[in-house]
Amino acid sequence: MPLSRLTGPLLALALAATTAAFAPAATGTPGDEPTPRAATQRKAFPGAQGFGTATPGGRGGRVILVTTLADRGPGSLRAALSARGKRIVVFRVSGTITLTSGLELTSPYVTLAGQSAPGGGITLRVGPCSDDAALGIYTHDVVVRHLRVRRGANTCRGEGDSADGIVVYKENAHDVVVDHSSVSWAVDENLSTYDYAKNVTFSWNIVSEGLSRATHPEGEHSKGVHLSGDRSGRISFHHNLLAHNMDRNPQPTNPGIADIRNNIVYNYGDNAALTSNSHGEPHFNFVGNWYIPGPNTERSEWELDVYDGTKGAGWAFYVKGNLGPHRKSNDLPQSRTVSPEGRGSMVSAPFPAPATLTTSATTAYDQVLEGAGATRPVRDAVDQRIVREVRARGGRIIDDPSQVGGWPSLPATSPPPDSDRDGVPDTWESEHGTNPGVKDSNRDVDGDGWTNVEEWLDALAR
Repeated sequence: MPLSRLTGPLLALALAATTAAFAPAATGTPGDEPTPRAATQRKAFPGAQGFGTATPGGRGGRVILVTTLADRGPGSLRAALSARGKRIVVFRVSGTITLTSGLELTSPYVTLAGQSAPGGGITLRVGPCSDDAALGIYTHDVVVRHLRVRRGANTCRGEGDSADGIVVYKENAHDVVVDHSSVSWAVDENLSTYDYAKNVTFSWNIVSEGLSRATHPEGEHSKGVHLSGDRSGRISFHHNLLAHNMDRNPQPTNPGIADIRNNIVYNYGDNAALTSNSHGEPHFNFVGNWYIPGPNTERSEWELDVYDGTKGAGWAFYVKGNLGPHRKSNDLPQSRTVSPEGRGSMVSAPFPAPATLTTSATTAYDQVLEGAGATRPVRDAVDQRIVREVRARGGRIIDDPSQVGGWPSLPATSPPPDSDRDGVPDTWESEHGTNPGVKDSNRDVDGDGWTNVEEWLDALAR
C-alpha cells in the first residue's frame, strides 16, 4: 500500500516501525513565528504529515460549488477563491481552466479539493498575457489537494520573472498544505515559498518540466522548487517527484527549519539541491532523497551543492540516507552527497520537525512514483509520461509545452447527483446514514472530528 494511503492505527504503527532512525532530535531552533499549532490538533486530513498540517483549512465553512470552467463569474473557481469566510471548494466540472491572470487567495480558511472533480479532474493554465503565478497563496490555513497547475509561458509580454506555478508568499502566509498536486511548465519556479511563509508542507507532488528557454528575462530558467524568504521557516518537503528541472531541486535558503526527505529527483541539469546563506542561515534536514541523473544532468554536480551567498554567518544541515551519483549505496559516508565546501556545516542530529513517515531512498522511489501527483480522479497524460520517463531514464528538459504534446484533453463526465447541493453526493449520504435532502455536510456523523464533507473528500483521495 502506498504510504500516502495509510491512515489511523495503520499509519501510527508504520510511523513507529520505520522512523526510529530518522526521528527529529531536540536541538536548537532558529526563532520564527507564528507559533506552531499543537501536534495533537486535528489534522487537515487523515494521514497529513509535516509542518502546518494541523490547519483546519475550510473545515466547518460553507461548501462552494465550482460549476463552470470559465475564468470569472458565478460558479467559477476564481469566484470561490475570492469569497470570504471559511469555505470548502468542491468541483462539479472537469477540464482545463484557462486564466487571464493568476488566482490569488487572500482570505483564509480554505480547502481546495481537486479530487472532487468528475472525469479527468481539474487543470489550471494561464493565458499568454499574464506574468502572475497561476495560484498565489497569500493567506493562512489553506489546504490544496489533487490540483494540476500547468502554467505555460507568457508570450505576450516577453517577461516571466513572476510566472510561477504555485507560490506561498507574504506576511500572512502560514499553515498551508499542498498535497498530491502536479505543477509544471512555469517560467519562474514551479513551486515556491517566499518572504514570511511559515508552517508549510509540500507533500506527494509531481513538480516537473520547468520551462528552460521560454520568456524569463534571464534566459535559461528551468527551476523546480525554491524554499526562500528572509523570514520564512518550518517548511516540510517530502515524498515529491521532481523531474526535468534544470535547477533548484529544491533550493532551501530560508533561515528557519526545513525538513526535506524521501524526495525523488530525476534529470536535474546544472544543480540538484542547492543551498546558500543568501537569505539568512538555513537549517534543514536532508534525509532519504534519491538523485537520479538523466540526459540533461551535468555529471559533476553534487546532490547537495552549497555556496556562500554572503548574507548571514553560515548554515547547518543534517544529512542521512541520500543516494545519487556520488553516493550509490548506504555503505558510503553520508558526506559524499555534499559539495566539499558544505561538509563542515553538517550536524550530527536532525533539527526538530513533525514526525514524517520516512523510509530508505530506494523504498521511497517505488512509493513516490506510484502515488505522487494529482492521482485523483485520475493521473493525466502528462504525469503518466513523466513517471514513464523516470522509470526508463528518458525525457528531457523542455523550452515549451508543445515539445511534449501540450495540454492534454481531459475527459468530462457528469458529476454524481447531489440533491441538497451540500457538496456530498446522494449515494455517499445514503450509505453513511445522512440525509440527501438536508444540507448536513458540516455535521460529523461518526464523531471523529472530520466533517461529513471532509470524510467524503478523503475517501475520494485514497
